[in-house]
Amino acid sequence: MVERKNRDMKSQIAIMVKENHHNWPSTLPAIRFSMNTAMCQTTGASPSYLTFGRELRTVYDLTHDLSTILETENFVKEITPTMKKLTQDLALAKETIEQNLEASCNRANAKRRKDPGYKPGDLVLVETHPISSNEKQFTAKFAPRRDGPYVVLKKHGVSTYEVANPKSPEKSMGKYHTSALCKFEQRDDNVPKPLNPIRKRGRPRKMDTDPGTQSGRL
Repeated sequence: MVERKNRDMKSQIAIMVKENHHNWPSTLPAIRFSMNTAMCQTTGASPSYLTFGRELRTVYDLTHDLSTILETENFVKEITPTMKKLTQDLALAKETIEQNLEASCNRANAKRRKDPGYKPGDLVLVETHPISSNEKQFTAKFAPRRDGPYVVLKKHGVSTYEVANPKSPEKSMGKYHTSALCKFEQRDDNVPKPLNPIRKRGRPRKMDTDPGTQSGRL
């Protein structure tokens, strides 16, 4: 939410300063007033109303519309109805937020891919993150996004799988989330080799060195 507001504020500053970039602090009061009085789609009300129980007044309201100030602030008889309306509006804003959050959650769940349910022995493609190398004349952008196939060894938890190279199924290459895996469609008995084989995941082992060296690692 904060990042979104900052992005909107930068756009408004860019519109108001034009070519006079060093004068941007003078635009902040007007931008702050605009953001605090703008209707929020999530809550159905402006931030100022949810904070103070009333909308912020402009200079025009203070100089030309004094009747609204007298009717809403100076008479005690108006306090109780106003507080009741504010309570109802706050409850409505809370309900609107919850409905929007639920709708966003439903949209995200609808786009989420279901767990394919890989079994031990299934062949899968693994998402790769290659690095370009000028020496090897290799460009990461031109490399396949998924490489393989690799064989599934076993399942860990709900959506994590341990895979290995089919040529060495006894050596695990690490654990991968289901989002990084894709089922390999085998068309014949020949299983191709990975173009850019993945390396085993995990920290490198400590290597013993000569006693004369200061570090015990390579």
